[in-house]
Amino acid sequence: MEVPNDSDDFPLIPHLLLSEEEITNQMISLYKEKYEEGSSPIRDFFEGSQTRNILASTSIEGSQLRFLINLMLKMGYVTYAKGGWLDILGLEYNVLRYSAIHSKGPLLFTYPIDEVETESNFPEHENEPEPGENELNLDNLLYEPIIIPANTYVASSKNNTPECETLEDMVINPGESVIVSGQCVNGGIEGNIGRGKIDTIIDDNDELWDLEVINPQPFIGGEEEEDDEPYRARILLNKQGTSKGSFRWYNAMATNVSGVHDVVFVNQPVGKFTVGIIVNGNSKPAPQWLIDAVVDVFKIDEDSIGGTFVSVKRSNYNILDFKINKTYKTGHNPETVDNTIINDLTVFFNGGTTSTGIICPGFNNGQMFSMNDVYPILLAIPGLASFYIQNPNTDLRARFDEVFMLGEVV
Repeated sequence: MEVPNDSDDFPLIPHLLLSEEEITNQMISLYKEKYEEGSSPIRDFFEGSQTRNILASTSIEGSQLRFLINLMLKMGYVTYAKGGWLDILGLEYNVLRYSAIHSKGPLLFTYPIDEVETESNFPEHENEPEPGENELNLDNLLYEPIIIPANTYVASSKNNTPECETLEDMVINPGESVIVSGQCVNGGIEGNIGRGKIDTIIDDNDELWDLEVINPQPFIGGEEEEDDEPYRARILLNKQGTSKGSFRWYNAMATNVSGVHDVVFVNQPVGKFTVGIIVNGNSKPAPQWLIDAVVDVFKIDEDSIGGTFVSVKRSNYNILDFKINKTYKTGHNPETVDNTIINDLTVFFNGGTTSTGIICPGFNNGQMFSMNDVYPILLAIPGLASFYIQNPNTDLRARFDEVFMLGEVV
């Protein structure tokens, strides 16, 4: 085993980390003392001597062992731990590492029907065909509905696009197209697949081979597993107390006000206000009465801190207008479907439960808008046969004090 050369390594036990040369020199010094005392006959310690070579070889294991002891000690501290050791410490504080996120997106399946030649398709002949010669054989043209099961695998036929799978069962009738929600099999950014890249069904079920598939929208939202440093920061933050006057205390006091969704803090310049709180409400934009209610909390004598002033402001709201091209299922009222879309998208942004039972937490300050999160909301709406979101058409990032909210839906 090769001992890493870590010049910045900090020994938790003084004089624990010694190089091979230092260990060899220590043993030679000990033997010299014994020789001078007359208790050892060994005295050939010159460079290249057999005695020195034997001591140098034994020092390798000693140096490695010292390094490993120090390493194991350091793995018991959040500040130094890495990889699986950091995961173990995170469990002690009930803070888990964020796993890799699977990208998601819609899959459009089509059930094509071949054009069939009938009498009207034939060119004119001098002689009429015999009776029954060109009659349509309905038994040969019987197309049955096909069930697209969850976990049906699809991919690209042209490149190394990772495999994706369906997330739900869906029935498709001959001549129809249906949209099924899908996700990349593996987590990570490799699953962020461009629009139209998926075109092949690779499932073992040969009945599905009659279908065509494509992804009309890109697969997005794939993220890598959380690295050590941000994970370490979350563990250390969780270890901090909630003593009065800490940011966690301010956060708890503000979010306990009825109607507050979340808050963030800003650094204030030297002056009257020393703590800045940005408030996002359950209803968006946050009403003024809610801002006033948070201000009043820190005016109470028992909840005020001497010499500290608090500034409370409303979040900056970024209004997103939606333009959706859509088709409706037969038997459903388009106006009713449109109203359901508006209602469920409002819940998606503000928080609550949609008409189809999907629980939405609502948008926080600084939360990214992901197209991938919108698809399940629309896919679940009864009466919506297919859709294409023309605007917005990409993921959007927010500033730390910015919150996305729903605008007009057309």
